[in-house]
Amino acid sequence: MDDAELVSQIAKQCKSALTVSREVTDRRGSRLLELTGGAGRYALKLSTSADSSVAHEAKVLKDLADFTNQLRVASGRFGETDWLLLRWLEGRSAYRYASELREVNVKEGMLELFVAMFRKLADLHALGYLHGDLQPDHFRSSNRGDLWLLDYGLTHKPGSGFPYQGALVHFSAPEVCRAQLDGLKKVPYDASTELYSLASVAFFLYTNQLSADYGSADIRRVPLAKKRECIARGERRSFAEVSAAPWPGLEAVLDRCMAPEPAKRYGSIGKAKEALVALGPAQV
Repeated sequence: MDDAELVSQIAKQCKSALTVSREVTDRRGSRLLELTGGAGRYALKLSTSADSSVAHEAKVLKDLADFTNQLRVASGRFGETDWLLLRWLEGRSAYRYASELREVNVKEGMLELFVAMFRKLADLHALGYLHGDLQPDHFRSSNRGDLWLLDYGLTHKPGSGFPYQGALVHFSAPEVCRAQLDGLKKVPYDASTELYSLASVAFFLYTNQLSADYGSADIRRVPLAKKRECIARGERRSFAEVSAAPWPGLEAVLDRCMAPEPAKRYGSIGKAKEALVALGPAQV
């Protein structure tokens, strides 16, 4: 079944005219298309993988309909293809927004962004879910100022038996990397692990540099196993080492979030968020 025929079938199910505008991404057995219809623009995720993250994400989004502000429009399966139709979100990624803030060194705006990110994740944890794939482009700021959390393909409830194997290495916690290096099929992942990942995302957004110290300026040349080894050993960089503007208060909060030993991190995302709020304008 080609794209046009598949979209035609989805349009019939949704009782709406839909057409393909463009292919946005195509990687690892999953594709993302932009569609247009009578109600505006949509994102369509497709997967023919036997272990489809699209089908899993659709189930999660059904459960999190209120949290995601009804992001999911419809989902299903035609032939060998799982599909998920989403509302198209206007706005900009957290990475793009942070880049604009760095241009003018607006720390107040950066702090507001981080507080919103930590609050959003704390709200998700309160609903009993871990996101599982935190990275800069998975946060998006709408044109109305709302913050969206995207990509729920690895989102799961702790203790649910979900076969979590990790996500983007740059934002992985040491305990995840150690498990991967040991060849475990399911790696440990809990609220403390996710706190580490969120803080490493915040570090990147503020500095435009990764917190992990891979010992090379060209990270593309560093093998994946070595990257995991560096993170597993807790090898991180400071703001000064990446030539970022000093911000002792923020750096202290992120350092605690990214403590190599989980027991030394904040007890929850919410407590870390409170520490960020406490920085306030006086410490910016």
